[in-house]
Amino acid sequence: MKYIFACALALLSCALSAREVYISSSEGLDTNDGSQSSPLKTLAAAPKENAKIFLKRGDTFYEELKNFKNCEFAPYGEGVKPLICGLRILKNPDAWVRLPNDIWKLDLSKAENFEGFAPQKRPELLNIGAIYDISTDKVYGHIVRRLNALNAYGDFFAAAGEWAKPEETSKSKYPFRFIFFRHKGNPSSGGAKISFVQSAHGISNLESCKLKDLAVKGFGKHGICASSNCVFDGIDLDLIGGCIQSGYSGGWVRFGNGVEFWITSKRPFNNNLVQNCRISRTYDCGSTIQGTSDGNLTAKNIIFKNNVFYRCRQAFEHFLRSKDGGTTSYENCVFEDNIAYECGDNGFSTPEGRDAALLSYEGKDSAAGMLVRNNIFWDSNGYSVSKFAATLKDNKFFVRPHHYLKTVSGTFYPTLWANSPDDINEFNKMFPSNEVLEISHKTAETENALKKRVFGKAR
Repeated sequence: MKYIFACALALLSCALSAREVYISSSEGLDTNDGSQSSPLKTLAAAPKENAKIFLKRGDTFYEELKNFKNCEFAPYGEGVKPLICGLRILKNPDAWVRLPNDIWKLDLSKAENFEGFAPQKRPELLNIGAIYDISTDKVYGHIVRRLNALNAYGDFFAAAGEWAKPEETSKSKYPFRFIFFRHKGNPSSGGAKISFVQSAHGISNLESCKLKDLAVKGFGKHGICASSNCVFDGIDLDLIGGCIQSGYSGGWVRFGNGVEFWITSKRPFNNNLVQNCRISRTYDCGSTIQGTSDGNLTAKNIIFKNNVFYRCRQAFEHFLRSKDGGTTSYENCVFEDNIAYECGDNGFSTPEGRDAALLSYEGKDSAAGMLVRNNIFWDSNGYSVSKFAATLKDNKFFVRPHHYLKTVSGTFYPTLWANSPDDINEFNKMFPSNEVLEISHKTAETENALKKRVFGKAR
């Protein structure tokens, strides 16, 4: 495709003159020269332009990867993929204060009690997307809006003070200073390693870069965003989103996508390829093309190909909205050859009616030029559509009778459920060439094959 060729030329030009830089969080120093035998320690110390940057396998980098241009990123050494991590880890179990009714209070502003991703100089990072027990891989993602709403074990509340109301949090210098967590016993007891998903982006603001075989985990905003002319190949994204969107005009709302390309008339984040990635446990969408601004909006040359989505709220979302009546359009935007496995149940304990494999909020204009092709959607609702749907071609939807095939929000159109062969035929009339199959014992062989791709082995 044209955009791939253009990206390849840009990266080749970069490679011809790029400096090689090695970074190791476990062995490096930022005063080193950046050679393999004398690596840097942090991403922040790396050159921002025209560099080939190698990250040591097995190392964890508690920082954001952002603001690079014409750079390549890849691993070196032996072991697992280098991890870009946004988790802030509690190292002092005694920092919890017990309150009545099995509620535990923690002061997030006391930096001496924590390690990992450090927000001390950025108080807004105290905004927490989820609580995460590293030792058991357990996610506590259900935020409540009032202290007296901590009804279930695992619920948590974030505020400036013990009795603060949600609308008051923006008035404080540390708007989310305290966490209140309902838990039987000290949350850090029994070998638990409690950490917090921080309000930051994992990878952002890149231009003409290529990233290969990295891992990103524990960022409460987006995993990858605000990037143009980039290739993301073999990136693992996990535990993304859930933070409260401060300053949002619509009120108290949470957000966070795995990969987001935001389109405006002045700064469209176009010409991107996302392939061979594994995206899991996102508060919102695993991947999305979206944008709202004045003027004409065009999403162009954005491809999601051969990725695996596991327990995301949706695998893919698309919408473009012009606030002043301009046109919106897609050119060569494709979501193809992907597997979406168990969308909706994202680990954040906040189910919604829009939880589905696909989501659209298209309004004024059609979604022509947006192609969803040759994907497998396993065990989730089908398509939640606002008005205009993308072109669906040769996809397979594996569903259960309680799933909907298509729902249209905000209108009188009835929801189409997967309850009978007639429902399935009706869906196929709307979207010819796609196949809907009911999950049963007959599909066990298919599921085992999918699990090998999703988990590396049949479970």
